[in-house]
Amino acid sequence: MHFAPESREADLLNTVTEEMQRLMQLINDLLNFSRYQNGLQKLKLAPCSIETLLEEARARYEGQAQEQEIVLMLDIQEPMPRLHADQS
Repeated sequence: MHFAPESREADLLNTVTEEMQRLMQLINDLLNFSRYQNGLQKLKLAPCSIETLLEEARARYEGQAQEQEIVLMLDIQEPMPRLHADQS
């Protein structure tokens, strides 16, 4: 379907697309949680850097933020402790 970029229909289609993506992510998260609970998948805990996790999160959402003219910045105070977490 093609609508004029500024039309109400295009806006609604974008909203539906975004909500479908969120719903798919929620479903995948619930499936993963179920796998962990049933022992089908195990957490692999290892020391990891908080800075690295924060940078990965910033990079993941940077495109969406730019679309809304939002700048994501990290201001990390050194030294940061290491976490035991599953990085996958």
